[in-house]
Amino acid sequence: MAVVATPDCCFQELQSALAQAKAQVVATTNVVEKRAVRAMKKRLQDRLYQRKLRAQREYKIRSLEHDVQTLETKIARLYLDLNRRKAAVANAE
Repeated sequence: MAVVATPDCCFQELQSALAQAKAQVVATTNVVEKRAVRAMKKRLQDRLYQRKLRAQREYKIRSLEHDVQTLETKIARLYLDLNRRKAAVANAE
């Protein structure tokens, strides 16, 4: 008769094996390697932060350019309306 392990038992074995593997990695990793990993992680975080700021800055620039374009169109429309009114006043006199 074959012995069948329960899923909970297998899961617990996997968890303990994972814990042992993590402990071995921590135990075998020296200070220089830890510093290198931390430095690499910090560089990656800095790059991501720079990308985020750059994207926000570019979005803000595009938004402001759109606002300027909208205002220029509005100003042109107002000048056109002003010139039409001036012409209407001149023709009325």
